Amino acid sequence: MDKCDVAIIGAGPYGLSAAAHLKQLKGLDLRLFGEPMSFWERYMPEQMVLRSPWAGTHIADPENRLTLDVYKRANGNHHLAYPVPLTDFIKYGHWFHEQTALPADQRKVLRTEPAPNGYQLTLEDGETIHARRVIIAGGIQPFAYRPRMFERLPASLVTHTSELRDFGQFRNKEVLVIGAGQSRGCFMGAPMLGPRASACWCSGRIGSVGCRVGFKTGGEDERFGPPFRSAWKAVRAACSFRLGDFPSRRELKESDSASD
Repeated sequence: MDKCDVAIIGAGPYGLSAAAHLKQLKGLDLRLFGEPMSFWERYMPEQMVLRSPWAGTHIADPENRLTLDVYKRANGNHHLAYPVPLTDFIKYGHWFHEQTALPADQRKVLRTEPAPNGYQLTLEDGETIHARRVIIAGGIQPFAYRPRMFERLPASLVTHTSELRDFGQFRNKEVLVIGAGQSRGCFMGAPMLGPRASACWCSGRIGSVGCRVGFKTGGEDERFGPPFRSAWKAVRAACSFRLGDFPSRRELKESDSASD
């Protein structure tokens, strides 16, 4: 059985950062498993820009030698946009990986289980590797959350943002968006919706407390209603009006009070 001191599972920004730090330890047998930046290449909207500030978009390394600023200078790209476009961040991630000089084993790790003095990793081709320590940086893609209320609806009507890269199919349509994180921010951008689009969203998960309902049309500012006590009420409110006629705060409050 092949052996190593540390195995890193995942080759996205966190896995690459861990590799850059551990690479500094002389004599450490380090293995990196995964396809570098594959989640960002396959599951992020093509027109996305990162919401993080410039200082929060660097992939961390021990001596700050691989920051976005260094990447700009090294590639002669002094016009790297901010907010950082997805395509540029992916290129930055691949450049970061090249600088670490640590090859990535792109075979999938199917199983990680305790073993004497460490862990045993089983790869997709059946090979096993013994690692004294394991760092799991597998990302969030396998953990997409879908409310049960939508389970029986066809994919043509209900989709998860992780399944979409091109949002063009929603251009100039009325859309209900549940959630208020990075994916919602990307979806609500004017280039995604088009000038005649209407979109309504509920911030919060089904069953959570203090959910809000909001509305936006192409080219307009976002508007929020007051908090609802449950996402169920927020969804009902979102679906109860024509998206082009968003109710006032007073009307939303009266609606929420009447449903108690």
